[in-house]
Amino acid sequence: MKIEKVKELVKERNLQIMGLTGASNGYPEPDLGWFVHGFANFQEAENFAKKVKGEICQADWKDGWGYAHYGGVAFDSLGKPQSDWYGDDYEVLEKVSEFDFEEVFGESQEEKIEDLIDCGSTLEEATEAVKDDILEYKKYLEELKTVDFKKNVAVVREGFVLINVLPRDCMEWADDMSNVAVGVAVEI
Repeated sequence: MKIEKVKELVKERNLQIMGLTGASNGYPEPDLGWFVHGFANFQEAENFAKKVKGEICQADWKDGWGYAHYGGVAFDSLGKPQSDWYGDDYEVLEKVSEFDFEEVFGESQEEKIEDLIDCGSTLEEATEAVKDDILEYKKYLEELKTVDFKKNVAVVREGFVLINVLPRDCMEWADDMSNVAVGVAVEI
């Protein structure tokens, strides 16, 4: 299939397309064709691959690269997102837990206030800081409650920041620097 027709299909289906290379540093040589990604599920990728006579594969790239690095044939989605896909400051949550100050902050409210006083805060300042922490965490919990955990997982960063919501059967993910996807390789 001609690349113009593939690009037309990509646009119609709201997918993404980029060059595909065999070089692990993202350089265009050896040029392997095109990589189409952004599929909702593996079946959708399979159907597209049949239509364009492509191969389902995994590819990775860094932000700013124009080419994805070919990572081999893929036989399934990436699976359920895992915390070890990300750095130490990240966690993948599968459900929302109820608020437990000691579990969240690693100490009781009283111990946290004492620690802040030991660091030079007044009792009033320390108490206000703990209240602010509780309010911030409760806002974060409210945001997490909007996630449909039956279908998705939430990627969160230390400091109560929701980074991303990914499907449990993930076809694509990204962290601060890397991107990995299951998609379709199309030869030129």
